[in-house]
Amino acid sequence: MSLSIYSDDTVHMIEMLKHGTLDIMFGISADFVPTLDYIRLTDDLIYFVASRRLLAERAGARPQDIEAWSSGCVPASAVAKVPVTMNTKQSTLAALVKRFFNEAYIAPEVALRTSNFHTHLELCRTHQVAAFLPTCMIPTVITHNALCADDEKLCVMRLPADDAKLTLRVDCVLPGGSLASGGDPLSALPAFKASFIKMLSDTCQDTRRLVHDYLAQFRRGQTGAIC
Repeated sequence: MSLSIYSDDTVHMIEMLKHGTLDIMFGISADFVPTLDYIRLTDDLIYFVASRRLLAERAGARPQDIEAWSSGCVPASAVAKVPVTMNTKQSTLAALVKRFFNEAYIAPEVALRTSNFHTHLELCRTHQVAAFLPTCMIPTVITHNALCADDEKLCVMRLPADDAKLTLRVDCVLPGGSLASGGDPLSALPAFKASFIKMLSDTCQDTRRLVHDYLAQFRRGQTGAIC
């Protein structure tokens, strides 16, 4: 068996799934299509990620400001002063962030648009931009922070908006008719597909716990944990 992995915007991968190019899609707030099957895996919150250096240089943030923003929320006025990377315009994440901009009456400079979250993160590491990253990317930030000097660490901050407006639904999407009825929808799938989906689900839940515990440490005053 060979495994091929594609990375693209959800809307494009839905079309690939409908036309038989994909067998399984890890979908982010994918539109409901009656001819496809959906398994809810988790919800991802969108975080604002930036380096201390960038926040100091572009938003005029003092150390005490950064500590306060990391334990609570970064103000919209600070987000407005920092160049950012964004997903492509058809991205669900980009649409949610754009709605946040509109409701906060801000228009940050968009330095780059790409669907690749690792590109966003690499640019954050060079202190050029800030990024809007989902929960699934925060473990990579945690690993980065554990390996670098304090002045190179990235801050993970909540945005000043209702979480419901910044939440992405994460689904496993399959061709229609793939799932069984009853208590175990995966029972109709080949064992390797069912195992893969179970692995995705377990990974999503582990990631949520890791990020929750990580941010909770900072809110309790262990400031070295986040940035």
